[in-house]
Amino acid sequence: MSPRPQDRIFYNFNYYDNMNATVNRALQVPVTNIKAYRSIWGFEKTFNEGKGSLGMRVPLNTVTANSQGNQYSTPTTTALGDLSIFGKYILEENKETGSLISVGLSVTPPTGPARFAGSPYLYGLNSVYIQPFLGWIWNSGRFYMQGFSAFDFPATTNDVSM
Repeated sequence: MSPRPQDRIFYNFNYYDNMNATVNRALQVPVTNIKAYRSIWGFEKTFNEGKGSLGMRVPLNTVTANSQGNQYSTPTTTALGDLSIFGKYILEENKETGSLISVGLSVTPPTGPARFAGSPYLYGLNSVYIQPFLGWIWNSGRFYMQGFSAFDFPATTNDVSM
């Protein structure tokens, strides 16, 4: 995501192979070779002459794994994840260089299943997440730097803040 508000439609894909392998082996978990596939679709629309924007993004999650023995079922499952709604606004901008500082907020209510991809063998928390963030872009000629900092606060004390 860019610190600059934009009019856009976007797509992102991530693939994770053999997740938690070391921990699962150490704890002798009967599920192995966990693979996760995550596609994220979203849009962002500007307002106030491009100074602010509102957007949404939603993931489509798929997980597959192998099980040891016949007593554990590890079907491939797919489900929509939690919808995120975000907004950002430019606090200060240098129109000549394009440098700017912006702030924003993302809220993710539990709109998807409680378990990742609806999998019966993975457990997780499904809370509301609130994420305030700060972004910046610094331009100087053909050189630029971009930064982003955020805190992710769950609405439940059973989860950790990041």
